[in-house]
Amino acid sequence: MGRATPMSVWERLASTCVIAACCVGSMGRVVRGAPAAQGPIVAWSEPRVVWESGGRTSGPILVTDAWGKVHLFFLNQEEGEASNTLYHANPEDLDAQPVDVMLGINEYRVAADTYGRLHVLALGAANSVTFASAMSAEAGNAGAWSQPEALGTASLGIDITADSKGGLHVCYPHDHSVVYQRSDDGGATWAEPVRAGDMLDSTGAGTYVRCAVDDTGTVHMAWAEARPPNYYPPDGVFYARSTDGGTSWSAAEEIAGAQHSLPALLADPTGTVHLFWHGAAGVGGRYYRRRPAGAAGDWGPTETVVPAGRGGMSGDAFLALDSRNTLHVGMNVDGIYWASRDSEWRAPIELSAVQGDLPNASRSIEQATLAIANGNEIHVAWEFDFKRIYVLTGQTDAPAVVPTPWPLPRVQADDATPRAARSRPTPSPDSASAAAATASITASVLSAEALAAGRTVDRGHLPVMLGLTFSLAVVGWVVLRRWRDVQR
Repeated sequence: MGRATPMSVWERLASTCVIAACCVGSMGRVVRGAPAAQGPIVAWSEPRVVWESGGRTSGPILVTDAWGKVHLFFLNQEEGEASNTLYHANPEDLDAQPVDVMLGINEYRVAADTYGRLHVLALGAANSVTFASAMSAEAGNAGAWSQPEALGTASLGIDITADSKGGLHVCYPHDHSVVYQRSDDGGATWAEPVRAGDMLDSTGAGTYVRCAVDDTGTVHMAWAEARPPNYYPPDGVFYARSTDGGTSWSAAEEIAGAQHSLPALLADPTGTVHLFWHGAAGVGGRYYRRRPAGAAGDWGPTETVVPAGRGGMSGDAFLALDSRNTLHVGMNVDGIYWASRDSEWRAPIELSAVQGDLPNASRSIEQATLAIANGNEIHVAWEFDFKRIYVLTGQTDAPAVVPTPWPLPRVQADDATPRAARSRPTPSPDSASAAAATASITASVLSAEALAAGRTVDRGHLPVMLGLTFSLAVVGWVVLRRWRDVQR
């Protein structure tokens, strides 16, 4: 076979114009569906394997970055290895090889900020809490991740979240308390830990601590309590908040009593708080309470999502909002389930039913995780038999939105390079370049009012999109003709 001839400048420019026209054309499509009152109409794909282990795999977590791209993380321990390795994978590209992010991990959580970065908080050897980050476009390159930095010590139940201004918030159990820590510069420096709450029982320990931040700057924290040495049954689910950036905290409120645990927490931009939790094996069920924005500690009544007697403590649940502010949850209840809520919960739907007859030595189909991308794309993943990670996607009838990351602040851009002597590889063209192309196309069709209003814009500006598509196509045609004339 002969060697391909490199393209000329004219040919590359023509190709770029044509590709850009196609991208803008696809962005102009509007997803249409039933009114929100009828609930989301979701078309689900078949589950597909994104990872298969020769040892033991667990703990999948999906997260959506500021570009609207979904990332998958999971733990894996091969035969003969003494501890878990944390991996990053691209669930939309099965040919992309997962890369290791951290070694020796017992537990981890992930957050994506508004500047296009991914942040990992992990619990490793000797109960050490460590932090690492990378630009999301480079997350598939192992060398792009910063060297893990130790923050302190904790027990199982750590969490990290990012606010709408890019600040990072960490919470974890320590001794007989729950602790809060923050960074306002993308993790370059961290404030001193603050004790956010003590256990109801002085001998108890915090477990499954979760934190969230709304656009008012209020920090919300939920956790479960249990008593050593068995840590079972759980002693209940509790909540506290801080309105001054984590310096002082409200008294802890009991949300659910004994035999309840595994809280999942989400605060929407308006300040409404969503809290979801599990009943232990002796009780079962999945439950939810909501605290409206501006409420002075007034929680709504407990809503039953899954009736008592079903399921136990079988992995975290994950909450996310779509572009209509419909709440979605991915959870395990003797299988992998999805449910949604507008004014009330709808019956959960099993997503793993087709796997019931597959060989499964451990009989485990658990650890569901969920993320929403571009306002209407639901992504769900789970572990199967501790050997495989499955993922599927669902397309809802909610409007699609185009996320627009904020420019990275100069001081944080300088700190964004890896902190150790690990070399940073050149970003792959289908990651960083694609992100840059999307940014330029998006910016060209946003009005000043839209840019002032926020970071998401409905894809329904069809006339503007069509006009821009036509213009780019004409430019591409003219440039291509000019290149052909030159070749003659």
